[in-house]
Amino acid sequence: MHFELLQSLVELKKDNKIQVLVNEIIITEWKRNKEHCNLKIKSLENKLLNKESAFKEIAKYMKTKIKELQDEYVQGLESEILKNREHIQSVENFLFNDCITVEITRELKLLIFDLSINNEAPFHNKKNNVGDAAILLSSVEYLKNNKNFLGNSAFFISNNIEEYTDGINLKSFHPQIKKLVDSIDIKFERVLPAALNISKKIIEEMEKFIVQLANYAIEQFRWDIDKKEKGTLMFLDIQYLNKHKQQDDYLTICVAKDNGVKRPKFISIILPEYLNKTNGVFFFFVNNKDEKEENEFELIPDKESTIRIPFEDISDETCTARIWHGYSHDEEKGLMIDVFQKFLEFDHLFFMRLNEDLTPHSIAIPLFSFRQQYSLLPE
Repeated sequence: MHFELLQSLVELKKDNKIQVLVNEIIITEWKRNKEHCNLKIKSLENKLLNKESAFKEIAKYMKTKIKELQDEYVQGLESEILKNREHIQSVENFLFNDCITVEITRELKLLIFDLSINNEAPFHNKKNNVGDAAILLSSVEYLKNNKNFLGNSAFFISNNIEEYTDGINLKSFHPQIKKLVDSIDIKFERVLPAALNISKKIIEEMEKFIVQLANYAIEQFRWDIDKKEKGTLMFLDIQYLNKHKQQDDYLTICVAKDNGVKRPKFISIILPEYLNKTNGVFFFFVNNKDEKEENEFELIPDKESTIRIPFEDISDETCTARIWHGYSHDEEKGLMIDVFQKFLEFDHLFFMRLNEDLTPHSIAIPLFSFRQQYSLLPE
């Protein structure tokens, strides 16, 4: 839940201006979201524990202000960790102490089953919308039985327009749903601040937040950029579970580019040291191919063979493979492979590393963010 939105809800509830209804499905959904929040906190904590590794590559090319930059980095991580921990607690306090938990009755479950087998809204799009139906209809049932206590009007907030509207009038319930809720004054709204008449600024922020949620995966692969007088460094840290070690690890990609040169000076792949060091790191590129069936995709691999890059630097903590000027030499075929051009042309990059016992571990990285950010670097 958005930080400012939650605070607005808490204040409105404290002033007895609103009542918020939830049920077991919403609570279960929050528990799943809470796990995502905890994973984000853990990711930030791991970055904090590995702060020296994060600055190791930078220190090779910067001789001044490393300490100040690292202190600022640590302070930012600590602040973000605290902010997310406090937010989780605030959501839990509001959800379990300030909201009214309504029951999903047996009769309601039977009604939902009937709607489902007859393909009536919210099942008109032929999806499994049992949860959506239960959230709406349990609230409606509670409101019918508690009009004197809660008043005569309510808002139902959801951005699931495919389930709750006819796809044409996106500001109103589907006609079949209207028949189910006609005994009470309940309005459909896609954005909560609009329903609560909160300031325009909050509404705009919520709309941006919805976009951020939809693009959550994109944000996980956004590159950090450090611009200097003579060039630019791009960094991407990818957290992954090392099943061999049963712990979280990081793969770091560093791209260095000099000003006035279109191609990168080098591309570095940095991995933890506890792996098979003899074979280096393997990777290959793939593209998406849209299928006719909705939400189905096929991955089209690069026609060229898998690329292997030997480790150039091996320390007590990391192993680094480096691709100079974006080119890799295929010794078996005697070919020079333009790896940088593949970064620009393909949708995904798949890395494979071998553990000490030679078991493989692969990591997939989308490349759209790299292309977008690299194109904005000064030439």
